[in-house]
Amino acid sequence: MKEHHEAEGRRLAHILALMVKKAERSHRQLEAELGLASAFLSKILRGKVRLQIAHIAGICEALGVPPSHFFDLAYPSTGQPMGLLMEEVRLNLGLPKKAETPDLEETIKRILRKLLEEKA
Repeated sequence: MKEHHEAEGRRLAHILALMVKKAERSHRQLEAELGLASAFLSKILRGKVRLQIAHIAGICEALGVPPSHFFDLAYPSTGQPMGLLMEEVRLNLGLPKKAETPDLEETIKRILRKLLEEKA
């Protein structure tokens, strides 16, 4: 299991590296902004350092990306129900019960039917 977690950390680091590259920000500039030692960002982005949530949050913030967008990209919704444990945690945090996400294809069909009815 440890190998799986390390591979997952490298996968997340790769996503961060792509974000930095596409944002056209230099490692040196980001390191200064994040208060990191020289070359430490490169180690993070290559998966050579154990990735921490603080790294993800800091890099996202420096790039102007909400961390939730990073996690949405890294872990897209499966469309599966949340499950009892997570629903209980959600409620204990004072968050509303998550509404079921309608099937995209069915939503598109419903919208098209409505548009066609309006034209007729």
